[in-house]
Amino acid sequence: MTTLNTYAGWVTEADRKAANTIADTVPRPQPANRRSRSPYEHLAAELRDAITNGTYSPGDELPTVTDLAATHGLSAGTVQRAITMLREEGLINVARGRRATVAHRGPQAAH
Repeated sequence: MTTLNTYAGWVTEADRKAANTIADTVPRPQPANRRSRSPYEHLAAELRDAITNGTYSPGDELPTVTDLAATHGLSAGTVQRAITMLREEGLINVARGRRATVAHRGPQAAH
């Protein structure tokens, strides 16, 4: 048993040294400095830009969820999520059964 224990200890130590050597020689990848955004965030950003640059004025109706979904190749649920995000920011008003309209006041949250 002593020989087996010695051999096991030696293998463990060799594995540990090899792992440390490899870890020291292999370059560590640097995470990309990018912000991956989901499709609803892209759509919300596009609509937000259109509202803030004046493409849509206060009181204007946004395109329907169906139109936005078809135009951007997204599902209605994804478009609805973007609309909800803009509503929570105070940029648009939404009423059930009506199209979303641009709010008369600026966004509540700072960007």
